[in-house]
Amino acid sequence: IYPNPATNEFYVVHQYNSVEYVLYSIDGKVVKQGILPNYSINIEDIQKGIYLLKLTSNNKSIVKKIIKR
Repeated sequence: IYPNPATNEFYVVHQYNSVEYVLYSIDGKVVKQGILPNYSINIEDIQKGIYLLKLTSNNKSIVKKIIKR
């Protein structure tokens, strides 16, 4: 996942055909979610702060911290 911190978008490098994502605010609210259409997620419309990104594919999940500046 790069760049991190990010301003308008960040990229997720993966090896799967389909990756679901959920972007949570630090207090646990869902900010964005969907299926990665490509390798980038646009975050222009969210406020600056710290977020948690959950990526799921093939019944496996990881959570990464994302900083929007």
